[in-house]
Amino acid sequence: MLFLLNRSLKYLVVTMLSLCMMSISYAETDRADDISILDIDADGDVDALTDGLLLLRSMFGLTDDALATGVVDLANCTECDATGIDSYISTIKGATYGGLTSGTGPAGPQGEKGDTGPAGADGSDGAIGPQGAAGATGATGATGATGATGATGATGATGATGSSGGTGSIGELSDVLMEDNSIYIGNIPSATTDAAQYNVGLGATALESITTGYNNMAIGHDALSDNTEGYWNTASGNFALGLNTTGFRNTASGYAALYLNITGERNTATGTLALYSNTAGTDNTATGSVALYENTTGYGNAATGAGALYYNDTGIYNTATGVNALLANTTGTHNTAIGYAADVASEDLTNATAIGSGASVSESNKIRLGDSNVVVIEGQVAFSASSDRRLKKDITNTKYGLQTILKLAPVDYKLKLNDLSQVGFIAQDLRPLVPEAVTGFEGDLDKGETMGVTYTTLIPVLTKAIQEQQALIKQLQKDMESLKQKVAKG
Repeated sequence: MLFLLNRSLKYLVVTMLSLCMMSISYAETDRADDISILDIDADGDVDALTDGLLLLRSMFGLTDDALATGVVDLANCTECDATGIDSYISTIKGATYGGLTSGTGPAGPQGEKGDTGPAGADGSDGAIGPQGAAGATGATGATGATGATGATGATGATGATGSSGGTGSIGELSDVLMEDNSIYIGNIPSATTDAAQYNVGLGATALESITTGYNNMAIGHDALSDNTEGYWNTASGNFALGLNTTGFRNTASGYAALYLNITGERNTATGTLALYSNTAGTDNTATGSVALYENTTGYGNAATGAGALYYNDTGIYNTATGVNALLANTTGTHNTAIGYAADVASEDLTNATAIGSGASVSESNKIRLGDSNVVVIEGQVAFSASSDRRLKKDITNTKYGLQTILKLAPVDYKLKLNDLSQVGFIAQDLRPLVPEAVTGFEGDLDKGETMGVTYTTLIPVLTKAIQEQQALIKQLQKDMESLKQKVAKG
């Protein structure tokens, strides 16, 4: 009895060591002559949780359904019958690990590092070379003679006194009009200015069409020249607010700034041709040459930088900071771009944000940080996502788990742009498995219409996989403990 017990324990040790060392899955449909001989259920995988458990149960006398129940994967096994499995195990009894493998065994551990040898003797110092001879000092050159002081020139005669200018008031000029607390210099407006008060016009044709508008200031040729009833407007620069008629509370500073504005209100344009095409748009701010140049009726936009929001036409509530920022936007709304040439990939996006020089955002409701040259994005703390139970509904345990993780294909790769080495997943491969972790779409690459992976979404999947794996381990430990107790009882 002791001899049989001893032999069984030896066979158990050999079997468990063999199974623990194997991680290779075999695709053959039949058992091979190599180490896959331990594939007891012939499912193509040598697995300690199935094949090892079948061997253990067979060793301790379990047969029929008691041998295979709860162990064999009926969906993938080739040999599923308990009688067939028991018969196959009988044919391999007595085999050893050495009989299943061939070749040289693994290298032994590295020996301990030897003691450091004694330091060698210091070499002797080389001889000091001879000192070179000092060069001779050159002779000092002679000091030149001081030149004679020239004679003082004669004082010139006093020039004649110019004639005195005539005295008079500005109102005596032929092209000046002062009435109703207003003053117009360089142009006399129409005769219908009796109700126009507190206006200042300086320049040929400045405020020349004023009728009832008040508190306007126009400085420059043709500045506010068509304004009739508009009020609280300020135009500084030739042709600034040139076509405005009834628009009010506008400020234009720069050549032809807000030139085409007619009824637009509360706009501010600073820079040559800024908000040039605006006709009825309101509450826009353009700072920089040709900023918001093509805006017509769009409102609530803010552009800072030459060419910022240049092509915007009817888009509203957009913010662009930087030269040529949001250049492509025409009808999009609520977009933000910060940085030189930071832009949207399409003209009609909504709530898209691009931050950084050359950054381009491809979809609505998306934020893009940096251009394709950026290799690191960091912060003092991690990003947080809202996860309050009160914000969620239809809460259930995730359908993903260990089987999902086993199908994932992690890869190493390099970015084509800069050869930056990365490790991760391919979005196209991940989408069929966990679509919630994939963003974007495979569109026009030049427009930035690409797919991405939100790696944090995979954390719950990994957690579920670990939980399922731990349950399998606990079951195996329970089975092994039961077997130990049977062995102990003899």
